[in-house]
Formats: sequence, structure tokens, C-alpha cells
Amino acid sequence: MVSGGADSTALLLWCAQNRETLGDFSVYTFDHRLRGEESRKEIRFVLSLCARLSVPCKEYLLPVNEYALATGLGVEESARALRYGVMQKEIEKGAITHAVTAHRLEDQAETVLFRLLRGTGLSGAAGMRGESDWLLRPMLGVTKAEVLAFLADHGQDYKEDSSNTDVRYTRNFLRTEIFPLLLERFPSAQKNLAEFAALAQQDEDLLTRLSLPFLAENGEITPCAEYPLFSRAAIRALKALGITKDYTKTHLDVLFALQSKRVGATERLLYGVIAEKTRTGILLFHAPESFTPVPLAKGNFTFPFDICHVKKIRVGADFTPKKGCLYLDAAALPPSATLRAKEKGDAFIPFGHTTKKKVKDFFADKKLNAKQKGETLVLATDSTVYAVLPYEIADSVKLTEKTQTAWEISFPKK
Repeated sequence: MVSGGADSTALLLWCAQNRETLGDFSVYTFDHRLRGEESRKEIRFVLSLCARLSVPCKEYLLPVNEYALATGLGVEESARALRYGVMQKEIEKGAITHAVTAHRLEDQAETVLFRLLRGTGLSGAAGMRGESDWLLRPMLGVTKAEVLAFLADHGQDYKEDSSNTDVRYTRNFLRTEIFPLLLERFPSAQKNLAEFAALAQQDEDLLTRLSLPFLAENGEITPCAEYPLFSRAAIRALKALGITKDYTKTHLDVLFALQSKRVGATERLLYGVIAEKTRTGILLFHAPESFTPVPLAKGNFTFPFDICHVKKIRVGADFTPKKGCLYLDAAALPPSATLRAKEKGDAFIPFGHTTKKKVKDFFADKKLNAKQKGETLVLATDSTVYAVLPYEIADSVKLTEKTQTAWEISFPKK
């Protein structure tokens, strides 16, 4: 990923010089549409340099301001999100295997100090990783002086981004206002911060490995009295739900405290995630989405949590029920029966019983957690419940010797 600045230009030149060892690579350059003609000059510089080095180059125009307004993110964060979004799509379609950036030692120091000042834990203090999933940062141990010396030795010029001196951006403020003062008194400040990040990464990796047993396969955080291990298991549980940012220590504290509450207690976190205290730990899940009731009919019905398969079958002497399917006497169901979410006051007479039971009490008997309750369908008319799916049918719609046709209902994910 090349901007035309000193760092990425040096990385491009070095990669071109070592092409036989590295293999094929392409350059991606981005116009963020923030600095008008200056940005276009930088793009032309990169395109020209790539042509001279015989390196393929792809140019992208990114609507950073529009994205920032739509998401509420800052300009720098929006630009980064859009750039990385492009690279992720390129990886997903198989155009590339990794993305490479030219972050160097001073960038690592800025990242660590920035995160410490904002408030971070060990994971944030670990700074940027040299290798993280599909993203490579091979220059984290390289200094600015080494970059400039390399370019000078090869007579290679580069472009300066004028926005790098705009102290309205926090990183620029740290780079131009704070670090010069720190370096006057602590000449090794940047080097020491980068080394601290490397040590923090080692400790973070160890604690993460130790936390692995505290996250079950179903995403449940199992009981853990050690906060450093619990918090890392919780972060992994959040990431499994797609929550990769904006969670804070406050959210982790809420989850840790939930361990001591009664079974069934819940907490709402962020982005619609709910945490529930279960008999075996803390379960995180997305709040159930609302959906429109649908009339019972033949076909496949997609709900936010599952697909429901419905068939109408003939029941003869050779009828054998299939495992995982529920069967209801078609003649006992009114045409107005619909598949919907549970509603307050729902009750039915379960199969094999003679007395009515509230659906919420049925849930309690089944020891269902909040996630399972939210992923339950009710087959009903306005006043009568005929099934609580995928668990039980009402006794009034069970198959009998007189049954000729039946509804066969199944849920492939269950």
C-alpha cells in the first residue's frame, strides 16, 4: 500500500529490488479526495514510479468525508477503514494473499503512546503487530533515519503529505509537538516505546493462550475467577459475534460481575449484544430480530435465526417419523395458523398432557436460555397455540389413527 511518502516509497523500491526472492506483488494507492491537486500529484508519482519499476499498480478513489459523516468516525479512521476494506475485498476474491504497509518504528511508538493516553490495556499497549491475519508490517523495526538514508543511497525522491503537519489530527500532534519534547529529555523514547510494545505482545499472547480453556465451542464464557484470563476470553467471545471495536473495560467489567448474579440475569452490551448468566457460564448473543409472522404453508421460510422447512405429507400405515421433525395433524390445524414469535400470555396443552401450560413456564421446564427463547417459533392463531417450535406440539394436533395428512416441520440448524 503506497502513498508516495518516504516510508512506502522505500518499501516499494526494496520490494522491487528483491522481486526474485519475494515473488509477484502489486501496488495499491489511494486518493482520499481530501487535498485536491496535491493528492493527484502523489497518485501520478506512484503510478510513474511503478511504471519505471514494472510493478502493477491499482488506483482507488475513496469517499472519506462522506464515509466519516455516515459513520461518525474521524477522518483518519475513516480513511484507514476504507483502505483496509479495499484490501480485504481483494483478498476475499483471491487477487492477493496479504496486504503490506510501511509502518516504521516511530509509528509504533506513536501508536503505543496514543493508546496509553486514551486508556488501554495490555492488548492495546502491544501496539501494531508485524503480522496480523492478512496484514504485514515488515518495517516496524526500521527508523525514519534508516528510511531516508536508503532513499538517498538510491537517489529516489518521494512526496511529502502536507496534512502530516496538521496538528488537528492527534497523531500529527504527537509527532510534531510531543515527541520532540520527549526526545530532548529521553533520546531513546521512541525506541523504548517500540520495545515495550514487543514485550507487551509477548505477555498478551501468553495470557490469551492461557484463556483458551475459558471459552466453550458454543461461545459461552466458562466460570473464571482471574480477571486477566476472563477478560481475554470475553474479548474473543465478542469478536466471534463481530464486535471488533468500541468495547471497553467497562463492558468487560459488566461481564465479569455477571458471573456472581443469579442464573438468567442479563446485561445489554453494545451493537445489540446481550449477555446472560447461565448455569454453566456467561453466554453472549445478538438480540433476537423481529420478523413478520407467516402463514403455515409448504416451503422453506427464512427467519433471522434459522430456516424452517415445512412439508405436507400423507400418513399411511407405513409412516415412519423422521428424526428431528415435528408432525402435526393437518386436519386439526385451522387455515389461519401462522408462524410467529412468542407473545405475552401464550399457553398450550403440551403433547401427552391434559392441562394448559404457559409458554414461559414451558421454557423454564426446558431450561432454555434467553438466546434459545429468542430463537423459538410459535405456531398459533390469535387465541390458540398449536406448537412451540422446534420443541413441542400441542396435544390437540397430535397424529392419531384417523390422521391422513400431516404437516412435517424441521429446522436444519437445530
